[in-house]
Amino acid sequence: MNLIPKIHSDASFSNTLFERIKRIISRAEKEVACDILKLTEDVTIIIDTDPGMIDPNIGVGGYTDDKSEIQLSIDPAHKDLHDDEIFATLVHELSHVKRIYGPGYGTTLFDYLVFEGLGVAFEEEVCGQNTYYPNHLRKLHDAKHLSDTFAYMFDYDDTQYDYIDFIIGNAEKKIPEFAVYSMGLFIVDQYLAQNHKKVSELLLDQPEIFKEA
Repeated sequence: MNLIPKIHSDASFSNTLFERIKRIISRAEKEVACDILKLTEDVTIIIDTDPGMIDPNIGVGGYTDDKSEIQLSIDPAHKDLHDDEIFATLVHELSHVKRIYGPGYGTTLFDYLVFEGLGVAFEEEVCGQNTYYPNHLRKLHDAKHLSDTFAYMFDYDDTQYDYIDFIIGNAEKKIPEFAVYSMGLFIVDQYLAQNHKKVSELLLDQPEIFKEA
């Protein structure tokens, strides 16, 4: 399989930056897509500059809802754009690609929490705790408190939830920013504490197993 870089028609990157991005994608292909995840189908990496997808703290963001395509959004003008953060973003998104081979996003709020929690946990497994999201999320919220509180506020079996609320936050509903990542990571952490497995071994498992933790 191959990771195929493709610049979005509305985006523009210098040759130097594009070559740098391609080297990172090649690394992700070899070390993650092939060696760890054993993906069998090509994935196109659409590289754009969508400001709505970019975390201003690191100058990069990603999105995946199909096993054949990843959106990799990069701010070419970001003053502190690190290769490690671009790589970590790809690692996270490739975990989603792998999960789409199996249960995917699922249908319920709990399924979605597991989907994103596995993404952060897999990023941490491959890249360590020093990339932005694993490091930031472990300091940002008391994830256990969030999970316990939300168990009363929300139905984890709800299929009509607004996923955006759990990403950007919703003050009226008392949902903080990035709640899906913190809560999801906590759920996955609880399972890992009781089972001697790697995150990479769980990406095709049904979300129900995480309710056992």
